[in-house]
Amino acid sequence: MICVIVPLHPTQDRRELLEAKLRALEGQGELEVILVSDAPHPYAFLDEYRPPYPLRILHDPQAKSAGRKRNRGAAAAQGEHLIFSDDDVVPEPGWLEAFRQAFAREQAVYLGGFRFREGHAWKPALRLGRVGFNNVNGVALGMPRALFERVGGFAEWLEGYGGEDLEFGYRVVKAGIPLRYLPQAQAKHLGPTPTRDLLKARQAGAQAARIARYHKDPKLALELGVHPAQLVLKMTTLPWMKGLLGYTGDYELAYAWGAWETRYDQRPGEGRRA
Repeated sequence: MICVIVPLHPTQDRRELLEAKLRALEGQGELEVILVSDAPHPYAFLDEYRPPYPLRILHDPQAKSAGRKRNRGAAAAQGEHLIFSDDDVVPEPGWLEAFRQAFAREQAVYLGGFRFREGHAWKPALRLGRVGFNNVNGVALGMPRALFERVGGFAEWLEGYGGEDLEFGYRVVKAGIPLRYLPQAQAKHLGPTPTRDLLKARQAGAQAARIARYHKDPKLALELGVHPAQLVLKMTTLPWMKGLLGYTGDYELAYAWGAWETRYDQRPGEGRRA
C-alpha cells in the first residue's frame, strides 16, 4: 500500500484545493491518506467526507512546520511506500499508478511532475544528466519507507517557510540514494507560484543560510547561493543592477537579503537534527 501524506495549512482559500485533491485520489486504486494539521478541526467538510480509501486526520498542536507534519504522518502510515504531497496539489489520473510502477522498478526517491496554475510546466534542472537535491519539493515526493527512515526524515529544526525539502534532498544525495524525476506522475499545483512572491524569496534565502550553516559544507553554501563571498557580491551589485534583470533581479535581491539577515541568527535546536 502507498500512503499519501498531506501537511495542512488551514486557511479558507485552501479548503477547496484540499477537497479537489482528495476527490482526485478516489479513483487511483489502493492507498491510504493521512492529513496532518496543527489545528484541531481544520475543515468542516472532512467531518462528512467518506472517501473509498482509508483517511485519517492527525492533530499535532506542536507541528507548526511542514517537516514535522510530514514526519508525524510518516510515523502513522501503514504502507511501505510514502508520497508527500501538499494540500494545494491536485493529482492527474494515473498519478498513483506511475509511482507504483516506479517503486516496483527501482528503490529510489522520486519527484513527480506538475504544472503551475498559470499553465507552465515544472522540470528539474539537471546537472550532468542527474536530478539535483535542490529540485526536491513537496508537490509529489515519493519513496519507500525504508529510504525515508535511512535518511532520518525531515529536519524539524527548520521553522517557517521552505527549506525542509531541499535539506532532505541534500541528505538523500549524500546517502547515495538515487533521486529520480518521474514525469509520468503529473499533478496541478494550484497554489501561488513561490518564485513570484518576494516575501517567500526572502524567507527562502533565510532558510538556505540556516541549512548551509547547519551542515558546514562550503559547496552546499555555494550551491544555495549563500556563501559569504556570494552574499557580499550580491548585496553590493544587485541594488543597482536589479533593474536590468527585471523581476529576477528583485527576487535574487530579496533572497540575498534573507540570507544576509540570517548570518548570525541561530535558532534553538538548529545545532542538532531532529
